[in-house]
Amino acid sequence: MSAPPNNSKAKVEKLIDSWRTKLDEYKCPISHQLMINPVIIETGQTFDKFSIEHWLKNYQTCPTTGIKLKTKNLIPNYTLKSTINKKVKKFVKKVIENVSIWLEDESLILICKDIVNEAVNFILQDDNSKDLMKELQNLKFLILLNQKNLSEEKLLDEFLTLIKNSNDLFSLQALNSLQLNKLEEKLTKETNLYKYLIEMLNILKNNYLLLKDIFTKYILLNKLDDHLIEKILSRIDNDNVIEFLSILFSNVNYSRNKLLQKLMNIKINDKNRSEFIKLFKKLFKEINLTHLNLHSLIKFIQNYEELKEEIKLIYLHLFEETKDILYLEKIYILNRNDKNIEQELLNAYLKLEMMDKYINMYFYVNQNKIDPIYLAIFKSLTNKIKNLENTVDKLNYYILDQQMNEKIKNNYPLWKDDFIKIIRIDTPSNIKKDEDFYSTPFEAHGLKWNICMYPKGDDRSNEGECAIFLRLTDMKFKEEKKLIASIKIKFLVGNVNLDESSVETYEYEYTKLEGYGSWGFKQQDYIPMIYYNTQSNSGNENVYNIVIGIKKLDIKFKPSTKEMRYPTFLKTTINPPSNASTLVDLPPSKRLELEYIYGSSKKNCKGRIMHFNNNGELIYPAAGCCVVLNIEQNTQKIFRKHNDDVSCIAKHPDGQIFCSGQVGKDDMIYIWDSSNPSTTIQEIDSYIHFKNGGVIALAFSNNGEYLAAVGGPELDSMLLVYRWRTKELIGQCKANRGEVFEVVFTPDDTKIILCGGNSAKLFELQDNFKTRALIFSPRGTVQPVLCSCFDNKGNLIAGVKDGSIYAFSGNKLVYKQQMHSGSVLSIARTEEGFVSGGKDGMIIWWRFTGEGVEGVDVFKQVSSLNVGSEVKYVIVDKGEVFAAKSNGDIIRTNGTETETVLLSHFGDFKSELWGLNPMNCTPLFVSAGDDGRIILWDMSSRKHVQQVKACREGLRAVTVSPDNLQIAASSKNGSLYVFQVSEQGIVEQPIAKKKDALEEVAAISFSPNGLILALGSHDNNIYLYKTSNYELIGKLCGHTSYVKHLDFTTDSKYLRTSSGDYEVLLWDLSTNKRVDSKAMEDLNWATVSVTLSWSVRGIWKSDMDGTDINGIDVSFANQLVASAEDTSRISLLHYPTVTTKPKRDEYIGHCSHVTTVKFHNNYLLSAGGADLTVFQWKIV
Repeated sequence: MSAPPNNSKAKVEKLIDSWRTKLDEYKCPISHQLMINPVIIETGQTFDKFSIEHWLKNYQTCPTTGIKLKTKNLIPNYTLKSTINKKVKKFVKKVIENVSIWLEDESLILICKDIVNEAVNFILQDDNSKDLMKELQNLKFLILLNQKNLSEEKLLDEFLTLIKNSNDLFSLQALNSLQLNKLEEKLTKETNLYKYLIEMLNILKNNYLLLKDIFTKYILLNKLDDHLIEKILSRIDNDNVIEFLSILFSNVNYSRNKLLQKLMNIKINDKNRSEFIKLFKKLFKEINLTHLNLHSLIKFIQNYEELKEEIKLIYLHLFEETKDILYLEKIYILNRNDKNIEQELLNAYLKLEMMDKYINMYFYVNQNKIDPIYLAIFKSLTNKIKNLENTVDKLNYYILDQQMNEKIKNNYPLWKDDFIKIIRIDTPSNIKKDEDFYSTPFEAHGLKWNICMYPKGDDRSNEGECAIFLRLTDMKFKEEKKLIASIKIKFLVGNVNLDESSVETYEYEYTKLEGYGSWGFKQQDYIPMIYYNTQSNSGNENVYNIVIGIKKLDIKFKPSTKEMRYPTFLKTTINPPSNASTLVDLPPSKRLELEYIYGSSKKNCKGRIMHFNNNGELIYPAAGCCVVLNIEQNTQKIFRKHNDDVSCIAKHPDGQIFCSGQVGKDDMIYIWDSSNPSTTIQEIDSYIHFKNGGVIALAFSNNGEYLAAVGGPELDSMLLVYRWRTKELIGQCKANRGEVFEVVFTPDDTKIILCGGNSAKLFELQDNFKTRALIFSPRGTVQPVLCSCFDNKGNLIAGVKDGSIYAFSGNKLVYKQQMHSGSVLSIARTEEGFVSGGKDGMIIWWRFTGEGVEGVDVFKQVSSLNVGSEVKYVIVDKGEVFAAKSNGDIIRTNGTETETVLLSHFGDFKSELWGLNPMNCTPLFVSAGDDGRIILWDMSSRKHVQQVKACREGLRAVTVSPDNLQIAASSKNGSLYVFQVSEQGIVEQPIAKKKDALEEVAAISFSPNGLILALGSHDNNIYLYKTSNYELIGKLCGHTSYVKHLDFTTDSKYLRTSSGDYEVLLWDLSTNKRVDSKAMEDLNWATVSVTLSWSVRGIWKSDMDGTDINGIDVSFANQLVASAEDTSRISLLHYPTVTTKPKRDEYIGHCSHVTTVKFHNNYLLSAGGADLTVFQWKIV
């Protein structure tokens, strides 16, 4: 649209100049800027206060008259200040009145932009002009929207800059009045819209109505991911958050299970109870119960009478999944007057042949101990059983069995946890000679058996006796027969009285296991005859009750085929699940995006590894990555091309470009832009020169053209100089025979200074890399030079080992100061001097005095701060000092106040991080490392919540109870520490401390029902604790190597464990004994951490050995399995892995072996062993 003719560009510029001219007389004679605080000096001249104060620091005369001043008194000129404010407001009002009209002419956009910015600068100092400021900010926004040819990114960046610079003057009401919809329409790219929303949430803060508007709008558009949703919900008070979750429910694409998790995080009270009940009922109809922690869900809703029907449905689901009649009983307790439930429970008893349940009731009734609510069921059950065929004999048989079990506990305690049972053999009244009689087959230790009895008077037995032998009749899977070489068994045989004179024990080893026909075995597979008086006390001479005990001592396997046992090093044969033929080999359905890295790296790092770019973002190394951290928003951009530890980072003079190097034989130098670290600008193959030594130090020249790199073996390092944009190597030479700490160009780029372990060197670039050593005597001593900076004249200032700071003129030491009591590890320049960090834990601020010694600026200490542990690196930004401490933390300080920016696990070169576990239904997780600390993290804010020092010996595993109320950690010496979790956080004193394991405990987990804590130790045993008081209730012995991993079934009845010699064992937790593992894959596992199960066998590549994968985890909801590999990679595959060569995606970032992976909500967490970091990967 054309503007009116009188608004031509020349006329507008002339008009604006006339406005400015009217303000010229109010400008300061020194700064030529409008005076903000006019003051009068003794000569009567008026100046701006800031300008004249700065003048009087250096001069004692009047700036305009040159008269020498006797005093420096400044008298405020309030009258002039009032006049200036009135003139400024008049100027601003003219700008506001005219700019909205001028915006109609595209040629005037830039003029409008300049004059509005000028008006903003004028009015910023007037606290009484907020209304005018709002109008100016509105104009700035309109100008931005009217600018043509702006990219989305540029438009968004300028808008965000406008918002941030406006501070509180740009009110939320003004935001509402702006044409935000027009801006949003221009943001067509998802990444830009995401960035816009994040910033808007930061601005809106706790404004409930505006948050609700933006939440509703973008939820319905399906534009908010979990991170944004969590960010919004975190700003809503507890009483109102359910309203937001109801809005979230209206998005049919949002996961109902995720929504349930968010709902369970809310504290329910009288104010929000009704809304909670209403939303829960709607949500419950749509959730999938299969992959939920149903016990936690029941615990959450059990006190709500309105949700009794939902609790009943959950119990029914659990019954269908587990066939555990306990859940039907719970329903019956909830509905005692419901005859249908009573009948359903009764039918379940009969259908499942719950004779043992009936017998228990029988005894309880006789002892008057039965719960009254079961009495009706018992009576009905009794009537039903009496009508069943052979019920009386069966009942007597069960009663006899109960009595025998009591005798076993008393007389034969060593057999009470093994198979021992009464076996009955019926014979006809007229027994024929040579006639054999067999019992009904029974199962023990995963094998089928029966008893064969010869009759009395048979020529195979003595008079008055019968001969009994056991026969192995079947194994659950036929294929198993081909794999077992021998089975060694110990037997107990006795009568039902089980007195000592009636009991015999016998050992036998089955070695001939190749059968004939379907189930038959050769005669050698029978136990040699046991002659035994089988007279029964049952009252029927043709019924023989024999007590048989079977204890499995050893199983030896034949060499297996590749098809039957994979990976090849697997000691135990793992049979496929019964549905294996229906499973399909698929690629992973999701991928991972690295969102955040908790912690930073210090190992192998040299030189200046922390920097700020032009955007105020902090750059530092973490594992095999370089992190670009926005401190205020706590978001990261990550450069991750390296495949080993990042050892050094250098900053280009333009403030945006950085280069990084890595250790190892495949060392590379990458140059990249911190504003977009997903791609590289240049790659330099440094390994050609550095061989296996890696890159040690890097530095850009001050003109930005050259890059210096030092690398190679410590005793034979090389210095290379490149024109980095073309990768042209312009020179090289030997660097140092010893450690190298830093390399840097002198300010004039004529020399390179190398700080080393025995001294420091100067390399003359214009003289073919001629080397000169620094001269320390007579003022100092030759010693390691660890860090450096330059004074205002370009002279070298160096920090040395004895805690001194040396200043050199050329290569000669001319001045020194010593304040640190340990080595000076880092130096960084400030505007007035520099800051040093030392091994003594001190940060010291130094200022140049203005005096000189042989051309070197003299400096003195002005302040100091003790931060508690040695300061590895320091850097200065906007007057604040950022320091990396030896304990892994990055802090910032202004000299008086200190804040932790980044927390890390820490340790020496041998320290590692293995413990990692999420907290159910929350954004929280815990980590535990060799530093003995348990750290609680929040994935939504990406910050640490709390840290607790558990021990000194180092932690190797950590787990969280299903209800999130307890955290258990195990140590390298076998100790167990259990901490209570309250609403305030982790209680620092442990509620339990145990030391039953003899060696390191690397596997630890609570059972899904929360009643048992299991520990797998390097002493080859598994220890079971009762969580009510942490009493040791079991010790599982059977592994011949250290225990690596363990899993519980969902019903908490079974435990599987794997060991260092690649054996997998299955344990029945009702007896704490090993059981047959043939059907192990058909059990419902709560977790999958055992790396050797059939369902995850595809994680193993054919060239791997058993140490190449350290841990795995499965996301049942996403059908994904992730593996933590010794190669520093993470593999992502479809779950289950049907073949031995499934499709996989691999991800790099960690710089050493990945120790642990854990799925949590829509994320994957991974722990790096030696890099001591935790990666947060988003599943997309």
